[in-house]
Amino acid sequence: MDNERIKELSERLEENIDGASKVFIVGHNNPDYDAIGSALGIATIVKFLGKDAYIIINDGLSKLDLGVQNILAANSSYYNIITLEDFRKLVDDDSMLITTDVNKKYMVSVRDDLRSFKKVMIIDHHLDDEFTIDADYKYIDVAASSASEIVTRVLKKMNIDYSLKLANALLAGIILDTKRFQKNTSLSTFQATEELCQRGADYEAVNRLFVSDFKEATEINFLISGNEELSNTRIVAYPQLLGAPTVSFTVNRNKPSTMYNQVTLAKAADQMLNYNVDASFVLGYVSPDDVGISARSRGDFNVGEVLAKLQYLDLPQVELLAFNPSEIVKSGGGNKQNAGGRVTTTDIFKLEREIQRQVEEVLEVSNGPVSLVGDDNQLSKRSFKR
Repeated sequence: MDNERIKELSERLEENIDGASKVFIVGHNNPDYDAIGSALGIATIVKFLGKDAYIIINDGLSKLDLGVQNILAANSSYYNIITLEDFRKLVDDDSMLITTDVNKKYMVSVRDDLRSFKKVMIIDHHLDDEFTIDADYKYIDVAASSASEIVTRVLKKMNIDYSLKLANALLAGIILDTKRFQKNTSLSTFQATEELCQRGADYEAVNRLFVSDFKEATEINFLISGNEELSNTRIVAYPQLLGAPTVSFTVNRNKPSTMYNQVTLAKAADQMLNYNVDASFVLGYVSPDDVGISARSRGDFNVGEVLAKLQYLDLPQVELLAFNPSEIVKSGGGNKQNAGGRVTTTDIFKLEREIQRQVEEVLEVSNGPVSLVGDDNQLSKRSFKR
């Protein structure tokens, strides 16, 4: 059945690309390895079918992850990588859009230009909701580890030859979203990885992309730890889940209005799982009015189910008076071990409390947590020892 879906996706890509004058490809804002790798793979498919492909990246390159910058630099001579301004000069009435590793309107740079496209296709592994882009065809497989896995399978299905550089970029996407094959893996994940290695992908070279620079590592460590006077992470123990598990909630309590990119929040959530917690939720402003959330789990705790409840938040109207209703975002979701979300709010701490309440609902906790390691002012440093 899964192979049949890949066959259908391949056929729809061929059909729609053939009918387009040019094809634009976009991942989520501040693209990571999965968004970039899968975008390069789709561009390869478009070029194979004889059409012009353009990858839209509207974030300043200097703001992207250093490894992402290296992938783009290595592939810049073969692919057309353009800005939103460039796109608006190139688009015509027969242009097509393919989004990859994303399906939400508010997460793409072309959110205000969606009506410019004759056809829209989505290739993604995140749950859709009311904020999902209207598309002529949606391939959303939440069981897939990554968009890179999906695109690798399409490349194989269409028998398309591709470079070692692309194989490395796609492998980086899979490694990122599986946290080096520690989560979100299936038989098809390893089959896709085997296919990339047969194409020459170098696991050691890809691993070197994941070395954090000093500035980013410092930012993540401060986001998690805070300072001696005020810790940023609260760890709560709940009774209902396999031996009194712990859940961490991280917010920059020292400087709550600090803005982060979503990738930084994701890396912080991943890092929290190195400590003695079963699940982590990291919150931070990704724009002056929007809080991004990244969540991770390494056990039976379903973080996707928790963040899927964000769309039902009943935010106080006083918080929303300054916003245009069309600009208000309340969206989240993902799978059991990996989830994300975004909420328009001026009160990050109120949102944190709401997520804690939703955690209790999912766990069916009626009397609150069993214990609280630390409090609003201080987190026990002992809680970080395994």
